[in-house]
Amino acid sequence: MAADTNIMHVYPSEYWGLDPLFQAYCKMYISDIWSMEESPMCPGVFMYKNHPIHKVDILGLIVRVDIKDKFVLYAVDDGTGVVSCLCWKNCYGRDEAEDDMGLDESVPDCLREKMREVHTLRRMVAAGFGLGELLHVRGKVKVFREEREISAAYYNKIADPVAQIVRMLELPQIYSQYYDKPFTLPPAVDRQFHALENEKKTGVKSQGRLVGELKAIVQSYIQSHNVKSFSIKALESVQTIHTFLSQPSGEGLSQGELSVAGSVQRSLLTQAVRALEEAGIVYDKRYLGEGYRVVSRDSGLEETIKSILKTDCKLAKYAENGCHYMHILDELHMTLQYRGVNQNAIREWIHPIQSLDKLEGASEIISTTKQHYIILIQSLDKLEGLRYVNGYTRSSP
Repeated sequence: MAADTNIMHVYPSEYWGLDPLFQAYCKMYISDIWSMEESPMCPGVFMYKNHPIHKVDILGLIVRVDIKDKFVLYAVDDGTGVVSCLCWKNCYGRDEAEDDMGLDESVPDCLREKMREVHTLRRMVAAGFGLGELLHVRGKVKVFREEREISAAYYNKIADPVAQIVRMLELPQIYSQYYDKPFTLPPAVDRQFHALENEKKTGVKSQGRLVGELKAIVQSYIQSHNVKSFSIKALESVQTIHTFLSQPSGEGLSQGELSVAGSVQRSLLTQAVRALEEAGIVYDKRYLGEGYRVVSRDSGLEETIKSILKTDCKLAKYAENGCHYMHILDELHMTLQYRGVNQNAIREWIHPIQSLDKLEGASEIISTTKQHYIILIQSLDKLEGLRYVNGYTRSSP
């Protein structure tokens, strides 16, 4: 049951969201709540092996009750340890029944407070929240005055005493299947993590980092210089790109080279442009000998999309909801000029919509759903037809 964080690698806090246990209420032994080490990176989060845990689910007997004005502090014992559970009262500790206890206004405040506590205790015992009762608590682990406690988000009495036996039989299976197995990152994220770790150790940037930085430089150049089309060879002569590719090896690929070789330069630049293509920022027209085209500055692409919508939205199949963005993409791929356009250049995938969003912002098309579009003229004609069908027309001004 005891947690040992020394045998497993503890990942930085930015990766904790990938662990399913981080946001779950983890059913645990109370002894492990005390034995877990608090993370130095993020106070309030505790490490069981290399699992980050800050919300727990416990079940045990009430062995102590401490009644306060706004909350009740229950000490819960599950047989492995005792932990205090902070359970807030409704309406800040005052119930409707407490407001009317038949006390005269002349009763001193101190006596009134004692009577209120007695009344609350009686209600608590009547409801089953007394000593020896079985309590189910879910909440966050907090540290108050150097003592750990659970701030309850949910608590309730369990009437069935067999529930505690069931919990004790359930916990060993949960521990063996989930908690005792190390938290590992998905393969793609793990490769990225180890690449960053190697960068920190060696001071040498990984190929993925170089491609990402080069992609940002190329995108900045395209936007600042209003580039409509380009080729890989033309980009190599751009000063900022050439300077980045020719940087010393201490900031480049390896310690043994004075600069990035020409073939490697071309490879990095090709990968950066391919990343822009996958993001829908540019599309490939090399099969026509024109290199790459910038989507946002291709007026011909916009006109072609509008022409497709104007033609196909007249068909009965698309008259009501408009055309799906994949249908638009298929129509574009039937043309030789735009067969290199991908779906990210047509609709939102990761980055904002390139072509369709620009047309919609200019009020030339309308999105009827997240995936369907209709040309504005077609929708206005449809509305005008509905006016005549319903027997009225727009009055003249």
